[in-house]
This record gives sequence, structure tokens and C-alpha cells, in this order.
Amino acid sequence: MCASENLSSPQSRNWTKWLIVGLLGILILVGSAAILYLDERLVDLERETQRNITSLEWEIRSLERARNMDRILADMSESARLDPSSTEGFSTIESQYGTLTFAVTDVAPQADGSRVDLQVGNLTSATINGGTLALSYGPRETFAQTDESSELRETTYSFKEDLESGAWNNITVTLPGTPPEELGRLEISIDEMSSISLRTW
Repeated sequence: MCASENLSSPQSRNWTKWLIVGLLGILILVGSAAILYLDERLVDLERETQRNITSLEWEIRSLERARNMDRILADMSESARLDPSSTEGFSTIESQYGTLTFAVTDVAPQADGSRVDLQVGNLTSATINGGTLALSYGPRETFAQTDESSELRETTYSFKEDLESGAWNNITVTLPGTPPEELGRLEISIDEMSSISLRTW
């Protein structure tokens, strides 16, 4: 009887109530701390994810730039690209025979097309005895558009003249179907070379 009366006494009930309130307070504090911790972790994860995304984007851009540069260098080594409207500058081909340099010296109308005077710089130590050049050409507005080959005309030019080593050599090519005022792009690649000769001492 005494134990039952003690548990049901007002003092005991107050103690139980405060115990429950205390436990609830502890749970609330623990829950709040856990929520704050999770919030901080989420912020850290978001920042880390953003850093990773930024790093990946930078790597992708770097790879794209490297790929574009490789493609440009590959194109430059396979063909010379010239703007026939300008007589300044030159373009270079890295061939199996060595390095050849091309420059435009003059463009004039001929029939329904153009006559283009070129200088070919033979930077090798051998004289090239004739050969064939592959020519692609098109209107001015496609000059910077490397993927629109459908708008380019194609022809070949065979020459018997020797390309002397270490010197500029003059040749003239005819580009039918495109007059000078529409000619804005000329690409030259080596189709074949007949033979080479070296000096004897």
C-alpha cells in the first residue's frame, strides 16, 4: 500500500512528467543536432559535386581543344589551304617526300573559271620531277566551313616541271566553273609525285 501510494502521489507524478519532458527535450536536441549535421553534410556534398562537375567540364573542354587542334594539325599536314583573294601568306604540306609550301601570287579570269598562279616552295633537299596535285575549291562564303565539302569543286593538275629543291617554283592551275570574284577557298594536296633526283658531287 505504501509503494502504491508513493507512485500515485502528486510528487511522483510531477517527477515522471518532468522526466518525460526532459527525455523529449533531449530527443529534440539530438534530432536538431542530427538535422544540422545532415544539412552541413548536404552542403559539403553539393560543393564537392559542383567542384567535380566544374573539374569534369574543364577536362572535357581541354580534351575538345586538344582534339580540335589534332584535327587542325592533321588537316594542315595533309593539305594546304589558301585564300585566293590574298597574295599574302602561305600554307604547308608535310608529304612523304618532305615539306612543300604553297602561296598564291595571282588570280585571273579564264573562260567560266579562274587561272591561279602559284608558287611551290620545295623545302626538301631533292628535286621533285613532276607530279599531280589534287585541288578542291569553292566560293568565298565556304572558306571557313571545313565540313561543307559538297559545295567544293574538285580537279587535278599534272605538271612535268621540276620543283627545284630549296627554291620557289612557279606553276599555274586552272579552276573551271568558279570565277575569281566567287573564289574564296583553295585546298591543295599531293596526289602523286613522279620521281625525285638528288645532286651528285
